Amino acid sequence: MGTEGIESSRLNPESAGKDRTRLTKSIVLAIRELAKQQDVTDEARDLAAFISLALQTIYDVSVLAWEKRGYWVKADRFLMEWMWTGQYADKIKVAIFTNDWGTIAMSMPISHRS
Repeated sequence: MGTEGIESSRLNPESAGKDRTRLTKSIVLAIRELAKQQDVTDEARDLAAFISLALQTIYDVSVLAWEKRGYWVKADRFLMEWMWTGQYADKIKVAIFTNDWGTIAMSMPISHRS
């Protein structure tokens, strides 16, 4: 998905939902691939970075589409519902830069939503 896909979704809540679904599925695949890694390799770092960036994108896109339309209550609802993605994104990003793979392993958002 190119940048134009994310930009257009910021203006269209329905498209933002599709982007969230696509990113969520991609994150699941990346987590599965990361779980197969035996060592910290460039591929493992790339997978962790992708997961962090995708989580942050989910957070940004979830709220921005509604804010652009002036639907502040909806934007706040999405902010609260998807806040965890931004928190995990930040935690994983810091762990990547500090080479803290224990935190990365414990931060994988596999079972957050109950």
